[in-house]
Amino acid sequence: MIYLMTALKFWRECLIALLAFLLVFALIVVNHKEVKLQEQKLEHANYVQKQTQNYLDTVQKQQIEMNKVSADYEKLKAEQATKVEYVTRTINKYIDRPVYSNVCIDDDGRLQLNELIKSGQSTKASTK
Repeated sequence: MIYLMTALKFWRECLIALLAFLLVFALIVVNHKEVKLQEQKLEHANYVQKQTQNYLDTVQKQQIEMNKVSADYEKLKAEQATKVEYVTRTINKYIDRPVYSNVCIDDDGRLQLNELIKSGQSTKASTK
């Protein structure tokens, strides 16, 4: 009986040691997995940061390109506005001229009519 009791104590101590070993082993495995998980989180954070930086660089390049196109458009628009303003001023200059009330032709129109009449008379005189 004493032999059986010492054997049971021995097995009980062996079982406790085995459970302690399994507990330590489980903690080591969990710790190893935790370290790998932290490394993967760090790699993912670096990847996200790199992709974000690439995106921001691309957006900045596109913004610069759009600003150039916009500046070119504004320059062209200003040139066209200058041309339109010149034509408008020229037209206003002709419109603002005094018109003879009974003839309705200004000086430039009268000169052109006189030249037309003279050219018509010169062709009739040469044909006679």
